[in-house]
Amino acid sequence: MAIDLLDSSPELLAEQQGQVGHLLIDEAQDLDSKQLRLLGMLLGPDSTLFAIGDPDQSIYAFRGASAELFERFEVDYPTGKRHRLHRNYRSGRCIVDGARQVIEAGSAGERKLVSQLIEQQRIRLHEAVSEKAEAEFVVASVEALLGGHSFFSLDSGRGQEGPVTSLSFSDIAILVRTSAQLDALDEAFERSGLPFQRSDLERSLNPESSQDAFDPRAERIALMTLHASKGLEFEVVFICGCEDGILPLRFGPVEAAEEAEERRLFYVGMTRARSLLFLTQARRRLVSGKMRETKASPFLEVIRETLTEKGKALSKTRRSKHTQLSLL
Repeated sequence: MAIDLLDSSPELLAEQQGQVGHLLIDEAQDLDSKQLRLLGMLLGPDSTLFAIGDPDQSIYAFRGASAELFERFEVDYPTGKRHRLHRNYRSGRCIVDGARQVIEAGSAGERKLVSQLIEQQRIRLHEAVSEKAEAEFVVASVEALLGGHSFFSLDSGRGQEGPVTSLSFSDIAILVRTSAQLDALDEAFERSGLPFQRSDLERSLNPESSQDAFDPRAERIALMTLHASKGLEFEVVFICGCEDGILPLRFGPVEAAEEAEERRLFYVGMTRARSLLFLTQARRRLVSGKMRETKASPFLEVIRETLTEKGKALSKTRRSKHTQLSLL
């Protein structure tokens, strides 16, 4: 409607252009074609434009966004200058290197992306027998990382020492491709007694009600879809369902552009992690009411083995059953 209004009134268009001296755009890769046209209409002959974004994080094709639209800036504004930012200050080196390998595998050019952190925890890979076993692995790993949130977890041996210390509940996120995957995780976390909040794609698009919106201030573990996680960061991230057909999501043959966006979505999920990243999969999963055999996501195949560890158990710290705790 704004475009139609400015198109129909040259006087109003000139008035608006005269008011815009400097136009700043964040997350430029999320623009759709109409928004891009509106920006061009608002710019006057003396206006300056500054846009920041990452085409590798363009994951909203269903909203009309496109990674290619970001590239149009150089065509529409040929006198502009592009500054590439190569330093990553969020994630450890193994995470950054693995994410870069994933995104490079689907493109013609190389990416120069270098972690500035000393942290080099390897990416943890885990294959579970089923989606319920996958959920139980996630819960057990979270309790291990937290050092055991209850005496029950200590007595049962589920409380363990993890590679990251001083974690709080809000430092941990479990990410999935589809909302349906959250059900098994929801059930497992309910049984564990661990506090969590659930945020999926549909909720992020219609709260990337107050009780359904993600609250970053809440001291709770985050269970959310990959789309809902964009723009957030956590100390520890689990990406569940790293299986062909889920990541990338497909129910049959897919176009190259669709698979490229799925690759970018996986890249976004990986780079939400600061210190530790778990990539999990299930050998069997209930899909549309049927139990189906699965195979690993092709995205995992491009991550070098030197960056990963498979099935490494965390060291346990179990309280002796003969030890009586003192009240004093």
